[in-house]
Amino acid sequence: MPFINKADPNALEINLTARGVKEIPALIDTASRENWVSSGTAGLMSVVLLAGPNPYHTEAVHVYDAIGGYAGLQHKIMLDTLHVENVVLHVRAATGPLGAPARWMQDPAPDVVLGVPFLRAFSYVTLDFSDHLATFSATRPFQTPEDTLLARAKLIDIRGVLGVEGSINGEQTTFVIDSGGDFEIAQNEPKGPTIRRAGVGDLMFPPDIQVATAREIGLGEIEYPRIGRQLLSRYRVTFDFRNKWIYFERPGAQPASFPTRTGFQSIK
Repeated sequence: MPFINKADPNALEINLTARGVKEIPALIDTASRENWVSSGTAGLMSVVLLAGPNPYHTEAVHVYDAIGGYAGLQHKIMLDTLHVENVVLHVRAATGPLGAPARWMQDPAPDVVLGVPFLRAFSYVTLDFSDHLATFSATRPFQTPEDTLLARAKLIDIRGVLGVEGSINGEQTTFVIDSGGDFEIAQNEPKGPTIRRAGVGDLMFPPDIQVATAREIGLGEIEYPRIGRQLLSRYRVTFDFRNKWIYFERPGAQPASFPTRTGFQSIK
């Protein structure tokens, strides 16, 4: 699926289809514990609210937002010819755009946020910032790249979002992978405007990484430092959900594993 944002070519925004409604802008966000949809788009998609006996309400944890939303069921979402069935979406409890849960992104503003519950339905998901493509594999396993591989690290679960073990200036730390965040690294109280050295697994990022203050960019207080898409975009990044690895490859090189289109597929 090609990236579609006109203002930022590295923004992880793609189009999806649901209930005959085409080109619904959706943000891929690995720090979002839920999937989100704007109230207007939920009506167009015929999202069915879940109740038992009261509607299930929650608030976003990947950004500071007190509005929240109500859980609903979308029977089918299509990524090109790939059918994803029975997706739980949280309908924002306000009119208008998604706003904070979609990182206030524009051109176009996302109507849907595809969080970790959606992504984990796949064998793997590759974010290719060089070619501006997101690849979703329903069943085919990821083939470990040899010529393009820079490093891999073990994926860990951090209260429903994606994390990885790493280091900042030689001190061990746990990062949240935040593909929706427009920054390099975010912390609660940075010691300065840059971080001298940071890395994950065997991968060391380029030196003097720009660090943002979480509250100033709308994240609120965060439990773990986050790696945003400005840093991720230096690589081709694959989330191998089947084997729980994250792979970092050189950008611009021919990918080692790429699914061939074989007609209609379905994920439940």
